[in-house]
Amino acid sequence: MSSIGGYRVPDDAEVTSALARLGKLPLRRAFYGKLENPNWVVPLLEHGAFKNPPATTVMPDGMVLSDPWPEIDYLVRMAPIVSKDVTKVFEGIAASDNQWVRRGIMEAASELSPDDSAKLVPFIKEWIGDKSANFRIHPNHISRLIVRLLEAGKKAGYQLANAYFEPQPAVQKQEYRLAEPTAGLEPYWYAESLPAVARALSEKSRVPTLIRWLEKHEQYSRSDGKKSLYDTSHIWRPLIREPEEHNVHEIADALVDATREALIVEVRSSSGNRLVKLVEHEEPLLRRIALFVLAVAIGEIEDKTSGSALTDREKCLAEAATKVLGNEEFLEGEYYNEYVPFLQASLAWQRGVDPNLIVGVIGSGPPWTRDERRERFARDGESANEVDARIKRDERRWQQRLISGLDVSLLPKKLSELQIDLDAEFGAYEEDDRLTRGGTFVGPTSPVDVEVLGEMTDDDLLEHLLSWHPDPAQWAGPSHDGQSRVLTEAVSSKPGRLSDRIDELKSLKPIYIRGVVRGWKATAEAKNDLPWKEILPLCEWVVGLDENAELEPEGDEFDDDSDYRQLKLEVLRLLESALGLKSDEAVQGFEMADAPRIVAMLSVYAENEEPTPEYEAEYGGSNMDPLTLSLNTVRPIAIRALIRFVGRFPGSSAAKDALQVLDRHIGELDPSLAVAAAYGEGAGRLCNSASEWIEDRVSRIFGDAVPTTAWQQVALSTLLSVHRVHAGLLEMLRKPVTITIEQMSDVDLVQGWRSHDRTVPELVGGWIVSSLVTDGLQSDDALVTAWFDTADAKLRGEVIGNLGWQIMKASYVLPTVLERVADLWDQRIEFVKQHPAEAAELTHFYWLGKGGKYGVSWWLPRLEYVSSVVEDFSTHGMLDESLIEASELDPDTTLKVLENTLRRTPSPGSMHEYGLTEHVVPQAIARAMDSGDSALVDRAADFMHRLGDRGYISLKDRVEALRAKSQGNPET
Repeated sequence: MSSIGGYRVPDDAEVTSALARLGKLPLRRAFYGKLENPNWVVPLLEHGAFKNPPATTVMPDGMVLSDPWPEIDYLVRMAPIVSKDVTKVFEGIAASDNQWVRRGIMEAASELSPDDSAKLVPFIKEWIGDKSANFRIHPNHISRLIVRLLEAGKKAGYQLANAYFEPQPAVQKQEYRLAEPTAGLEPYWYAESLPAVARALSEKSRVPTLIRWLEKHEQYSRSDGKKSLYDTSHIWRPLIREPEEHNVHEIADALVDATREALIVEVRSSSGNRLVKLVEHEEPLLRRIALFVLAVAIGEIEDKTSGSALTDREKCLAEAATKVLGNEEFLEGEYYNEYVPFLQASLAWQRGVDPNLIVGVIGSGPPWTRDERRERFARDGESANEVDARIKRDERRWQQRLISGLDVSLLPKKLSELQIDLDAEFGAYEEDDRLTRGGTFVGPTSPVDVEVLGEMTDDDLLEHLLSWHPDPAQWAGPSHDGQSRVLTEAVSSKPGRLSDRIDELKSLKPIYIRGVVRGWKATAEAKNDLPWKEILPLCEWVVGLDENAELEPEGDEFDDDSDYRQLKLEVLRLLESALGLKSDEAVQGFEMADAPRIVAMLSVYAENEEPTPEYEAEYGGSNMDPLTLSLNTVRPIAIRALIRFVGRFPGSSAAKDALQVLDRHIGELDPSLAVAAAYGEGAGRLCNSASEWIEDRVSRIFGDAVPTTAWQQVALSTLLSVHRVHAGLLEMLRKPVTITIEQMSDVDLVQGWRSHDRTVPELVGGWIVSSLVTDGLQSDDALVTAWFDTADAKLRGEVIGNLGWQIMKASYVLPTVLERVADLWDQRIEFVKQHPAEAAELTHFYWLGKGGKYGVSWWLPRLEYVSSVVEDFSTHGMLDESLIEASELDPDTTLKVLENTLRRTPSPGSMHEYGLTEHVVPQAIARAMDSGDSALVDRAADFMHRLGDRGYISLKDRVEALRAKSQGNPET
């Protein structure tokens, strides 16, 4: 081998001798970190120094570990010097999943010669998608390699560009959301890198490649991967010329920008044939890009009006413009933002585009006034002439909007005269910039704002609501739904507004009555009085409506109500909210005389079929837990309202009627789990207002025999989730809780509310343990012994660990409670000493060392024991500051805790106990060495060296610096 760079070529004995001494990681780091001789690459390769880098492993807790491999740092430095030699090494290790190896190869690849780096592309393409192994690769290195290969004209560059930049199907499609395509790079880095990669593509392949990528993105944006019936790109990308701020579609936006710029460059330097084809492309987004570029290209033509013959390029542009003007699809609303600038440019280029074509397009009106959509304009009771007149008005408004976007000085005479007529008829047109600038449409809007509605008299308001109709020609324009939302705010600002106009309210659209009822509900929740004597008759009228009656909505699907279901639900929510307030807070208008009317209405709601078993099967289960489902469906809301009613009128005859209704919906009489959750949530109220009633039904509601039903499990677990621990409730539930404990090891209990990921056994244990430390239960109580005897070590650990977490986060805890918690932990530690196999119960003891509730002298020795017996014990970063403080008071025990905790840590710098190794260990070792105890000093030194052997090579320097600082060394 010839010498390179003036360095000597090592002989075989030197290489063998060096490798024989490089057994440990610190020595390999030192050797390869300082090796600058490129002549060592081949000899090291031949001696097997670069074989078998350590693999990336995933620990049982999900932590990904990838040990450093110092050899790669040397190879990266040598890449630009001995490209072929390094490439040969990389080909042998490119299949490794070690994070440091992959990072190094990708970093070095762009420094290799293009011929050599191209050899690595087949390997690198296989890396895509392996997130754990690619974690340390910087995206800039990927794009830099692709650009280098493309600029060198290498086929491998196109292969790698396609691998990383061609959109792929969404990883996980969601039923109610559009799919979001992925790529080889994260969206942010995709958007950052694409411009440079696009520029590096050859002139011949640039535009076709970008178009193909954009086509793929649009295909994978659809849940079925097929042509969509309705393109939505104009919503997330309303303007082709620039993206919206804070758009989440970063990949799509980057592709639109790159395609637009590449197409502009191509059209400026070529014939423009591609534009002629693109304006007829099946993807609306690509047609919009082509339309934008066509307007730019026409606008850049210098010779606008002379009679000279068109060049070949100008003929292509004229042909494309003629195709656009002859295609009515471009008159649809989603093309507006690109179509108007196109018309503007075309009007200025009369040599290439006949202005009479534009006059004809605008004069013909929008296509939806001439096709099958025309039938939707007809309203009940309207004559054919009335329909025609309204369609004609909408058509002229459309013409006014289109003409108003054009330069007046360029308008042909017919369009100029038409604009004068239209402005005289409708007033000067004001563009709605919600659809052209400042973001996409985000929700229903109102024709008037809340201030205007609020200032109207009741007469004017009712007249306005009766007479206003949305403009069908205006996409995403003001709607009944939008106005109903504003109406809610206007009504809530004036408590009780319109309650004295009930008969007139009944004549409004249901969606407006809903808005008024929502306003009253907001008033009640704000603890303001409402005139219930006036409101209740409307509520009764609504309750009597047939919810299955079909109405004729006006506008789009969600702009108006097609039945009375939502209105009836809104009235139920009004009653539920009012009944949920304390009797001395609001709704003083609720009087005893009103009680029978209210319970009668709630009784009707309680018999509603929603949720049906089919509905609950589809939307419950893993989608919504029973309690969440109960907040959104009729019958459970009615059950909740009836429970609140009993609390509002306790002991009354109406309350007895309400309890009779509740009796008809317990257990097998109403198998809905959402209803069961409503009973569990309301149990505390019933204990206060109807204690005898619920005590007589505890067995039916919460269970009295093994196995309990899913309904009973939901009721019990919901109660335990939503109520604070209460001795009286627990005593009432003693039998159901005992039965639940008996079956919790064998039955997958159904949760009523999946809050904080607490399982039913954990909820039961939490109530028992909390009652134990607050003196609600004694340690020899049958519930306590049953739970601790039945729960396994992991479950016991989760529950008492959660108790420790609550103690830690509480701002104040009674001394008696702290004492009982400490006694409980001591009892469990003693239990583990007698039953070592149960050590997992102590896993979460670390919470008691955090928060300052207990002194170091109490928790530190116990932590030392726990860390010695719990396998893979971890502090999870919770005790760093506490252990640093403890090392001052008791360096010996602190060091033992660290030795126990770090005995299995794979390497420093791993996420496993990172805080301990980086912050606590140096402090603890330094304080142990300063203790003056020779045995402790020796232990600390041995611990330091063991960590050094495992790769913590800077530990000694950090310890010495801390010791010097503590001794007042001014140079430290």
